[in-house]
Amino acid sequence: MTEHAYLLDSPADTHELSRLDLQHNMLQDAAGGYPAPLVQVLKDASDGEKKCLDIGAGSGSWLLDAARDFPSGTFVGIDLVPIKSSLLPKNASWEIHDINQGLQPFYNKFDVVHVRLIAQGIPDYAVVIDEISRVVKSGGVIDILEYDFQAYDEDKTRIAPDFKGWSHYLAIARDAIKKRGGSPEAGELVHSLIEKHGTFKDVVYQPLWIPMSPLLDGRTSGRDNGLEIIKSAHGLYVAHGLSEEEVNALESEARTQLNEGSVKQYSLFYHVHAVKL
Repeated sequence: MTEHAYLLDSPADTHELSRLDLQHNMLQDAAGGYPAPLVQVLKDASDGEKKCLDIGAGSGSWLLDAARDFPSGTFVGIDLVPIKSSLLPKNASWEIHDINQGLQPFYNKFDVVHVRLIAQGIPDYAVVIDEISRVVKSGGVIDILEYDFQAYDEDKTRIAPDFKGWSHYLAIARDAIKKRGGSPEAGELVHSLIEKHGTFKDVVYQPLWIPMSPLLDGRTSGRDNGLEIIKSAHGLYVAHGLSEEEVNALESEARTQLNEGSVKQYSLFYHVHAVKL
């Protein structure tokens, strides 16, 4: 996983880490908490302490919450940048690791593997699924969430990428991520990749539809996260070859549309969990 897994050129940027915290709360709320199989595994200490690996742990929000919610478990977060050690509870630790170098140090050591939004820095997501299958023990649980960088209307039909505003903004991000070696299409593929891998059972797909307009349900977390992405991702668009003027215009169109909420639209996050055979 390269630094391009983040929307910023500097993944340790304070603003980006704050955005990841906001995003974490939004996604946990949308998912309704932890998947039941994950809870069952982490609460079952009948055959010893359970271990969880959080891949692409970002700001550490999920890791910290899970470590506190399951105090009998042991949690390890891996990412490209460190987290303040003072934030970690006694049952959690952090390692600097690039997933694109493989996960050999973690093979067959974990009862749960959690992955969230790493596709931006992954050239081939099928390789990630294969590596994760080697990390999680038999009977363990994988919990994966990815995004497709596309917008959907109020009927949850994909909005054309050339439609000015948020959809057009995301379409260019998708192209930029692909050009930089990422896999923006991974969200759409993760369910089938896990099902076809042959080492998992009880594969469950949960679409998380995040309203980007408060007019849909009154909530503002999706819109707020979108506005923070616009602040964070400026460098991505410049590196893609757009001029400052072009990026500013693109951001202005997307920001205005989100602030006005006039276009009732959703973002879709693909949430999949499964049990290792």
